[in-house]
Amino acid sequence: MNRVPLFLHKEAIMKYYDKKMYEMEEKIKTALFTLLIFTISFLLGAFIGNMDVNNKEHQIKQLQMEIDNLKKQIN
Repeated sequence: MNRVPLFLHKEAIMKYYDKKMYEMEEKIKTALFTLLIFTISFLLGAFIGNMDVNNKEHQIKQLQMEIDNLKKQIN
């Protein structure tokens, strides 16, 4: 009967365990990277959207002032 020494069996188990841990670490890194990119993109989009709203509000105020001035000129 061909028996494998116990220390070789432990090494094989450790190699399998290390491989599984490496695969799990890679999946976690990929998930965290994806989450980071999503978060940065979301924050950047929210910031740009907020700037756009502020710009439009400023334009509306300017146009309202111009309308008021034209009304005064008519009267």
